[in-house]
Amino acid sequence: MKKLLTGLLVLAVNFYFGAALVGVAATLYTFLQGPISPEMGVGIVVAVLIGCIVYQVFRSRVNWQSPGEAVVGNTSKTDLLAQSKNFSISRIPLFLLLLLTLALPGNFLDGVGDGQIYDLPQIFTIALLYLGFYRGLDFFDRPGFAATAMLMGGLLLSATVARTSEAAVSILFLILAGLWLGAWLVYRRFYVPAVSAA
Repeated sequence: MKKLLTGLLVLAVNFYFGAALVGVAATLYTFLQGPISPEMGVGIVVAVLIGCIVYQVFRSRVNWQSPGEAVVGNTSKTDLLAQSKNFSISRIPLFLLLLLTLALPGNFLDGVGDGQIYDLPQIFTIALLYLGFYRGLDFFDRPGFAATAMLMGGLLLSATVARTSEAAVSILFLILAGLWLGAWLVYRRFYVPAVSAA
């Protein structure tokens, strides 16, 4: 069961970042070429999901650590459960907080499949917040304030973007930013540095 849940977490995080990368490219396409059809939008999402599943199956052949593998601290390309134990307490609350953090701003790219045309400030803002989330994954390796600030910065930027359409969602982003600050205050006390080989 643990292997299944770990695999699903890795797949979800990889899918999020894959969709974000392709989504930002799609917003740039809308700026340069015009709107994308709904069918093409669905095709993009399906292609990213298939790509993530293929990577998950053949990951032992790829000499690269995916964002999902970094989150769980995976240390082996053949065994997903071989993980570095960087904290002396459970990481499950962190995983749940990360999934919430990644899922909510995903709605900013919904307009791609709805025929929305993005302008350069919107594209830059969306790319910046996803970059902040990606850099924030360092929290799972070492819970420093810089990684926490990247996650919080992405959420504060998300709150600013969401304020124009939905005030309640904006407040939710601010609450998540506060939860990351709380997570940093708690988890830095239970951080276990890796022992370097002499």
